[in-house]
Amino acid sequence: MTNREVENGLPTSWEIGELAASGERIIYPGLTEEELHSTMMYNLHLASSRSIGNGYVWYNFKDVPILQP
Repeated sequence: MTNREVENGLPTSWEIGELAASGERIIYPGLTEEELHSTMMYNLHLASSRSIGNGYVWYNFKDVPILQP
């Protein structure tokens, strides 16, 4: 995979922290927790989440569509 990919017309760049899956921009700089909770990715693929007590939350997603080369 190159540094800059396009999936379903949406840019994906690991270098600047952006990720698109299933035609939806789901991870990007400045994403709020509220915005994450409103995404199709969150609603369809969330397996679990947990607060680690320092202001960060870990999210575990399952069956997420992946980029194909």
